[in-house]
Amino acid sequence: MTTSVTQCWTCLGTAYSQVALAEADGLHWRTALVSTVVDTIETLPAYPGLGAVALGAVVTLPGALAAAEHELMPMEIGGVSEERAALTVDLIAQLAAATASERSVRRRRGGRRLLSPAHRKRPPRLRHRRHHRRPHGQH
Repeated sequence: MTTSVTQCWTCLGTAYSQVALAEADGLHWRTALVSTVVDTIETLPAYPGLGAVALGAVVTLPGALAAAEHELMPMEIGGVSEERAALTVDLIAQLAAATASERSVRRRRGGRRLLSPAHRKRPPRLRHRRHHRRPHGQH
């Protein structure tokens, strides 16, 4: 069964409208912002495959716009410049979508890690070389 673009957008709008928007005050604006971001990251993966849709779209649905505007409010209270706040909102949306995509892939693989065992090996240990300082002017 294929999902239409309209169904994807409807689902994405539903997901964003379920994000809990924490209220901010002057002293706790960062806490409110983090709470909203975390809830966004936790909400999108509840809809498998939706992260990929969100990554490839500029989301202008009412729920997404409400979340974005709500993320801007605490930053305004905290004195974050408009330019930085706008960039931050965009990065939050990308982070939430990428996390949702990763969790969908992990869920499809039965909870296994995304990297193969070969990629999980630790990098070789670097040997620390002792650098002998030469007196100034001698090379």
